[in-house]
Order: sequence, then C-alpha cells, then structure tokens
Amino acid sequence: MRIVSYNTAGGPRADSETVLTEIGNEMVGGIAKPIDVLVLQEQTTIAATTAAFKELLNAAYADDPAAVYAQGVLQGGSSGAGRPGVVYNSVTVELIDEVAFGVVNGSAQARQTLRYQFRPVGYGPEADFYVYSNHYKSGQSDTARREVEATALRADADALGEGAAIIYTGDFNIYTSSEPMWATLTGSGAGQAYDPINRVGTWHDNYGFRDVHTQSPVTTARFSGQVTAGMDDRFDFQLVSGELLDGEGVSYIPGTYHAFGNNGTHPFNGELDFMTNTALPTATLTAIANSSDHLPVVADYQVPAVLGVTADTIPGKVIVGADVRWDVTVENAAEVVVAHGADELDYTIETLAGDLVTSISDVDSALGGGNLHSLAIDTATPGSHGGAIEIASTSHAVANNHVAQYAFTNVVDHANPSFDATDDLDIATIDFGVVALGSSTLNRPAALHALESLLGDTAALDLDVIVASGDTVALSTTLTTFAGLAAGEQIDFDAVLDSATPGAFATDLQLEFSDEDLPGEASGVTLMLQLLARVAIGGDADTDGLVSGTDYLAWAGHWGQSAGAWNDGEFNGDGVIDGLDYLVWAENYGTSEQSLLAVTVPEPASAALLAAVLVPLGLRFRRRRGASA
Repeated sequence: MRIVSYNTAGGPRADSETVLTEIGNEMVGGIAKPIDVLVLQEQTTIAATTAAFKELLNAAYADDPAAVYAQGVLQGGSSGAGRPGVVYNSVTVELIDEVAFGVVNGSAQARQTLRYQFRPVGYGPEADFYVYSNHYKSGQSDTARREVEATALRADADALGEGAAIIYTGDFNIYTSSEPMWATLTGSGAGQAYDPINRVGTWHDNYGFRDVHTQSPVTTARFSGQVTAGMDDRFDFQLVSGELLDGEGVSYIPGTYHAFGNNGTHPFNGELDFMTNTALPTATLTAIANSSDHLPVVADYQVPAVLGVTADTIPGKVIVGADVRWDVTVENAAEVVVAHGADELDYTIETLAGDLVTSISDVDSALGGGNLHSLAIDTATPGSHGGAIEIASTSHAVANNHVAQYAFTNVVDHANPSFDATDDLDIATIDFGVVALGSSTLNRPAALHALESLLGDTAALDLDVIVASGDTVALSTTLTTFAGLAAGEQIDFDAVLDSATPGAFATDLQLEFSDEDLPGEASGVTLMLQLLARVAIGGDADTDGLVSGTDYLAWAGHWGQSAGAWNDGEFNGDGVIDGLDYLVWAENYGTSEQSLLAVTVPEPASAALLAAVLVPLGLRFRRRRGASA
C-alpha cells in the first residue's frame, strides 16, 4: 500500500493532479502504484477541498478499474488553518471507522485529531491498521500546545491496546526531536511511535538532514499565502507503532519512506526545483513547488499474505500398486506488484482424516507461483484410500487462514482371467475326440471368466492379444479381443472344428490379458488354450488311417452295445453299435487317409479328357472279358 501524508496548504491547485499521479508513477524499491491512502492536512472543509482531491484522483485514474477513490466524511473541529481529511482507494482499502478527538481552544489543540481505521480489501479485522492525521500548533513558542496534542494522541492510541498497527501522520511543526511532544509520542507503551528511518535530531536549518526536509520548496511565493524560506525543516512525518516494523502482516517496507521530490540534491535552504535536484524530472519538482509549501511524505507498506490453495483431482478408481500423487499447490495469493509488497506466507499441511500421512511446513512469497506438494496416496491394498488435509497459515493477519481439502480413490485389485468360474484355471484343453470325416462344422461351447478378488473390488478385464498356432484351419474359436469385462462376469465363445480333412489336429491359443485402462494397470497375464481333434474316415475304429479288417473286428466285438465309442465301432453317431455302423465300415473298406489326401480334383477340361481315355479302356476291358467268356 502506498500511503501519503500531505499538507496541501488549502489546495488543490492547478498542478496538484500532476503531484499525485507522479507519486503513483514513482518507482521506489520496485514498487510503483496509485496512492492507496492520502492523508490530508489544511483542508478548508471536507465537502470542498477533500472532495476536490477525491475527484481529482478519480479523473486522473478514470480508465483504471483498480483505482476508485472515496473520502472520509467526518470533519474535525479547528480553530483555523484548515483541518484533516482523507481520500482512499476503495478498491484496495476499506474505511472502517472515523473518530475525531481533542479539545480545541486557545491553550489546547489548534485542531482536532482524526483517527481513521482502515482494512485492506479481502482481509479480516486482524489486518486493520489505524492512521492518525494531526496538524500540530505551529511556532517555536507553542511547544506546550503541541505537547497537549501529543498527550491526547497517545492516550487514544494506547487505548487501542498492544498489537495495534498505527501510522502517525501529519504536519508536526516540530524543529527538534528533543521537544517534549516527541518524547511523548515515542515514549514506551502500547502506542509507542517510532521514526521508520530513525533520523532524529535537530532538523531545523541542519544541512545533515537536508534529504528529509519537507518545507518549504520555494524561496519566493508562487501562490498567495505560500510559506517561503526554502528547504530547511522536517515538519511532515509518518511515524509508526512497533507492529509496523516487524515485517509481519501490515508492515513498513524499509527504504520506501521519503519526502517526495527530495533526495538531498537541491540547494540547502533553496528551492526544490533548482536544476541540481535529481530526485524527479524538473516539471514534477515544479508542480510540487507550485502546489503547496510542504512536500508529501510517502511510504509503502506491505499487506498480509493471502493463503491460496489449488488441489488437483485424483482418479476415482485405480489399481493396486498405482503411483497416485495428489498435487496440492499452496501460494501466497496477495495481489501486489512486487513480492516484497506482501508478507511471506508461513503455512503447514496436516492430515485431518484418512490414511494419507503428511506433515509439512513451508513458506511462500507473493508472485512466486506457489509451492507444489505432491502427496502420495497409499495404494498397497484394495479399498478406499486418501484423506482430508488442512492447510493453515500462521502469518500475521493472513487472509483465508485455513483451507480444508480432501481426495479419496477406490483402489481395486488386479483383474484375474480364468477358464473356470470358481477356480483360477490358466490352462485348458478342448478335445473334440474322434469325429467322422465330412461331418458338419462342430462347435464346442466355452467361456472366459473374470474372477473376483477375495481382498476387495477388482479391476475389469481386457483381452488384448490372441496368438494362434498349429492347425488353425481345422481348429479355431469365435473368441475375439475385448475390453472391460467386469469381475464376476464371463465371455462365452465356441471352439470350432472343420472336419473336411482327415487327420489328428491341434491348435494352441495364447491369450494375453491386462487390467482395464486405469492407473496401475498391469499386462502380461497369459492363459493357454489347446484345441484337439481326430478326424477319421468312417469305419476306421482304431484311427490308424486305414479302414481294414481290424476295424471290422472292433465293430463285431461290440455288436449290440449302446453308448459305444468310435473305437468300439460306433461310427454313425447314434450311440448304438449296430448294422448301420457296419454299413459305414463296409462303404469305406480299404480306404486310407493317405489316398484321400492324395486325391486331386481335376479341372473340368481334364476330367473330360480323362473320361475320353477311360471309355475306350473300359470297352477294351469288356471285350476281353467277353472274349474270355
């Protein structure tokens, strides 16, 4: 916050806007910002001069939504030479209260003291600070009256109690720190005042204090009533209570206190805008000299920290062993233009509930982007895991001093595929047995199961890859890859046999599974499925590839049996070994698998040619038989 104390000598005047806007433009310690609190002395009336300063600032910052000025409404009593007033930026500070006190008469105070209670916008009462505006009786012979004012001021300030943040501003009209009123202001007690630049001594006409002098910027009057005599007095001050010197909460920023336009390069006892002055551009120095017979006293104060917390979400469901991190960013969210414009944020992070274990202490400066804390979530076992945390700050007057956040995830066990619904079966065989050559395509039902974990919820199952090898033309399945088979569910499929070709067949299927697509998913679980079948010529009971007398004997030895098997002579699949099975044997007697596999079906043209050759041969054979007869 930029706070200014300014005896305006009854202004504003033509150059006053330049003075105030240049105060806002001046870069001090990396800070340049519009005035936040303008404490005024020698105001004719609140309704006239103070309101005029308010309107002047609002006009100057008409295009800046961050600068909207308001004014105090309490007008203190005065016996002459104006009275205190205040204008403030309502976007950055709130005026909470105004109090006027002090007896005004010819032997006591010349003017009442005004006490303003302010609060930075966005903060709580802990951030309140008090600004006193005083215009002490002038004159070297009026030390007693200034002491009366100082005594009344300290009584009021001490009543605020220990810990009050106080700024004592105004035109003190004092020549030396040995004066009783200075001792009263700086004496011990709750409201003890300190000079933030510790430049105490005899200021009047003292070259050693030329850089802190505030009166007068001219040797020749530039407006009626302007006090002259050149720069030789430190009349204007901002003193502070000790609470504003500890660097905590609202606090004075070292190195920012100065008399605006004075860096000690002007002529001693001369005019402020003399060409040797390097403090500001000459035009600004001239505006200061033209506007009042006092220099504004400017100081910057840090605001308290603001606790800002951003907590990322975590997946609502993960798999055992997943690396789950809950990213929580804690930042000092104070709205300032430089980092040292706000108090540092001291904070802790502690667990409130759940199995998330954390205990963190850290610090963040404003504008630093915050500190990222990556909190590990326990995923070692299935179940609900995570926790609630509290981020709390112990920084003085911090805004939003504690925040609670929570994050939980459901940890599930790995998926478990099986060929059995109740047992963990990773290897299975489907054997068609012996099947007659030329039977219709045969199907055998089968299923894959996603087993449920005994430890808790279970991830869904994905079948990612099917690798088939062996006799894949004869033996195959209808199984395809899939995703998301819930635990406790199954996928049905068929094993398929094509019996068009005789022989012993085997197909091996390697099934590669993974968990559903969740953090912590695992792959590489493999199940093996083997398909077997023997396609035999009808009547080949011993499946040796030749229909022979041996097969007849097998049939004959089991004649009349029911529920017989192929090897017993049950060839037609009706379950009874009888004459129908004999007919199958008889029809194929002498046939071998080798001969069937060697047969090549001729092309139509070749078949015609073959028939043309065979017909004469057949005729010749018949003639020979006839001849023999």
